[in-house]
Amino acid sequence: MQLLLLILIPAIGFGGWPVAARLAGTTAAWTNAILMSVTTILVLGYYGKALIAEPITGNQAFAMSLVALMNFAGLVAFAIVIQKYPQYVVIAQALMPVASFVGTWKLIGVPVSTGQVVCLMVASLGIAGMGYFTPPQPTP
Repeated sequence: MQLLLLILIPAIGFGGWPVAARLAGTTAAWTNAILMSVTTILVLGYYGKALIAEPITGNQAFAMSLVALMNFAGLVAFAIVIQKYPQYVVIAQALMPVASFVGTWKLIGVPVSTGQVVCLMVASLGIAGMGYFTPPQPTP
């Protein structure tokens, strides 16, 4: 049961926040500011003791700053797509697992099986297909 929750919470959180943000009707700027501010506060509260107990090196901090920059760029771009081009949200969502898959394969060197490639293609096509068959109307 605990494993199921650990799987469902990110799926609902990452898959649901764009929908909730769109329903809220906030601009991309407000969506990102609130999303990142609240997330920062919650992460510091949850991991505060571990951050003090487990210091990192300067190189690690620099590398993670680049990771944070990638996340920031993704959040801002995704919020803009949600606001101005909602008909393309599913394409961005379909490409997310592809980017993760290719990065894991090329940068980390995780071996790839034919089954993984087939499942990735089916999943990405399924996500993109949702938008193709039921495209939302662009907002004015």
